[in-house]
Amino acid sequence: MTTDAAAAAPARRALVVEDDADVRGLLTTHLRRLGWSVDGAATGEEAVERALAAPPQLVVVDVVLPGISGYDVVQSLRQHPTTRGCEVVMTSMLDLDDVRGPRLQQLGVRGVLAKPFTRRDVVRAVAGLDTPTPLGERP
Repeated sequence: MTTDAAAAAPARRALVVEDDADVRGLLTTHLRRLGWSVDGAATGEEAVERALAAPPQLVVVDVVLPGISGYDVVQSLRQHPTTRGCEVVMTSMLDLDDVRGPRLQQLGVRGVLAKPFTRRDVVRAVAGLDTPTPLGERP
């Protein structure tokens, strides 16, 4: 991509929601290397506040958080017009069979990233998100 094309490309905003600062930093680094502008939050409440203040195209959120859960974060975001269209990838150390299920489908979660993860896992999880979805719209 040329410098002019990079400057003309819309910013891809991501919000990483993870209470473990090291994991949050690792996800942030991987996403930034993929060209995303990244904000972080350590709690579910903080995530909802930040997402409403600056709506992201992508939210990467841990299932288990202090305060409200990752599921509750996604449910809250789906209720607001400016965040309902964001893509969501959940992360978890739990057994993925316990995490996956109808609830994820109902919430419109794109996928689950198992911890520990590699850079390649992160790349796969966000593949196809090169063009941001207009805010408030979901395909």
